[in-house]
Amino acid sequence: GSGRGNRNGLGNSGGLMAEDSLGNTEAIDSSAKLERTWAASADGWEAKPTMRRQIFDTFNDPDYSVTAKYLSMFILSLIVLSTTTFIMDTRREYEGHRVLVIIEAVCIVVFTIEYGTKLITAPSRSAFFWGYMNLIDLVAIVPFYLEIVILAMSGGSGGGAPTGLLRLFRLFRVFRVLKLGARMKKLEVVAAAVFDSLDMMGMLVFLLVLALVLFSTLIYFCEKGAWEGDDMLDAHGGDPFASIPRSFWWCMVTLMTVGYGDAYPVTVPGKIVASITMITSVIITALPISVIGANFTQQWIVYKANDAAKAREQTMHPTFIKFSEALGAHNFVLDEVLRAVEEMEILIEQETGQLKELFTEASEMAVEGAQARDTRRALLLQFDSRFEVLQDMREELDELLAFTQLLSSSTFTSMLETCMNKNSRLVSVMDTCEGIFGEVDTLVRKVNEVTEKNLARSFNSRGEGSAPQDSETHSGNNGPGKGR
Repeated sequence: GSGRGNRNGLGNSGGLMAEDSLGNTEAIDSSAKLERTWAASADGWEAKPTMRRQIFDTFNDPDYSVTAKYLSMFILSLIVLSTTTFIMDTRREYEGHRVLVIIEAVCIVVFTIEYGTKLITAPSRSAFFWGYMNLIDLVAIVPFYLEIVILAMSGGSGGGAPTGLLRLFRLFRVFRVLKLGARMKKLEVVAAAVFDSLDMMGMLVFLLVLALVLFSTLIYFCEKGAWEGDDMLDAHGGDPFASIPRSFWWCMVTLMTVGYGDAYPVTVPGKIVASITMITSVIITALPISVIGANFTQQWIVYKANDAAKAREQTMHPTFIKFSEALGAHNFVLDEVLRAVEEMEILIEQETGQLKELFTEASEMAVEGAQARDTRRALLLQFDSRFEVLQDMREELDELLAFTQLLSSSTFTSMLETCMNKNSRLVSVMDTCEGIFGEVDTLVRKVNEVTEKNLARSFNSRGEGSAPQDSETHSGNNGPGKGR
């Protein structure tokens, strides 16, 4: 069902969407669900995930189980704690504090164990390694060990290590903050919307650069030589419009509607240029942002549809499991009752035959003599005792038959047959849909091939067809046949 949903973009396709647009590891989740160990059962084939798959899902999917949920909460708390220690370590009174160092080391060790476990148990290690969220995890972990190696090679004090290199590695600690965002699925919607809007983002950047150069040039010529520093701070900063590159800062701040106030025009032409710049910035940014917002809305609708499908799956799966267990228990009871009824029937048949023989022997025996009468009396007593046992066995059989009637309810049987018929129809419909999907994919490929050929033919004819068109035009003016 998730595969068909992915074709429409509304199924359980969060991983595939992330794979197409972001290269995220959710693609592993969607594709690796097919990896199963199939074990035969009494009623058919049942899918069971491997131990490796269970471990990967526990570490990678918080919704996989209760253990996975608590493990995800534990990792999130460590990310927050590690980020807090990174921030506090920048304060002078806490820099290099022993407690912060220990907390950081423990967090990095846990992050390393988490990353290593997921890498080892991933269905596709290459896809997992190149997933952008997993690269963030790796970048957040590796600098810690590289810093240790550099300090160890420099003697442990860091005096012989390159200061700039150490600062660079310590700067990489900020990527731990991205680990927090990597575990929030809703941020993937934002990233997907931005990825889908890259062309519009490029247009926005182009328009901003164009406006930046244009209005920086205008403000430079309008404000050239008109600036005067009011205080020492302004005097230290210098003329913000001394050149076109220096005017870029004012123009960028104005185009982004920030308005720091550190640079502003003082001449009338400069104020006119500034007003036009403000209006232009609103027009430039409003149109592309609306397209980006529309893409985000579309991605959000897909995300909510996937979330609803996942919720339905999580609701239906436990119910299906309970129903399967109930059917298994019912089947077990049926087997036991059937076995007991068959055994009881055999025992009753054997006992009835023996009682018939015993009764016949006692009734046909001669009663002459005391010994014969005693023997006949003993046979009749034996018959009476065994007949009582037969009566008890019959009552027990009657109880089993009454219980069997409860188990073999016509309503339950008819409902079960209806479910089996619908399941058979569902299987046939799924097979038909697979064939339809194959035909549609084939048609799409053919249409794409024809479109590419037509585009290539049109591009080739543009360069070669301009001269013949001119000649035909002249031939039309000079008379038929002359141009040829």
